[in-house]
Amino acid sequence: MQRTEGETEERLWSRLLFATVIVTLLLSGVGQPVAGFREDEVQCEEAAAHLRDCCDDFSSNLACYYSSNGCDSPVYPDLDIDESRHVQRMSCAEIRASDYCSFWYTNPPDDGGDL
Repeated sequence: MQRTEGETEERLWSRLLFATVIVTLLLSGVGQPVAGFREDEVQCEEAAAHLRDCCDDFSSNLACYYSSNGCDSPVYPDLDIDESRHVQRMSCAEIRASDYCSFWYTNPPDDGGDL
């Protein structure tokens, strides 16, 4: 079956419109995770997991989330990327010797505790 010139032109316009929509969506960030994780959140979670592995009964006030609702100041993870990586590099013996296991019990984030 042969296509007429009008059908071919219509198909071309339809493909062009489809490509334009796809490019616009990609450039606008649609398709990107809306609630994706920030690097500081991931690194903090990794550090918290390492602390749980090294410390007996580790349960703390350590918060590893970022939140910003536009009205209030943003809330950042309790450990920044450098602090998180520092904890991750430490051996369990070093963590226990440095008292990191109990740090978050005695210095909750709301009181300004930093590592």
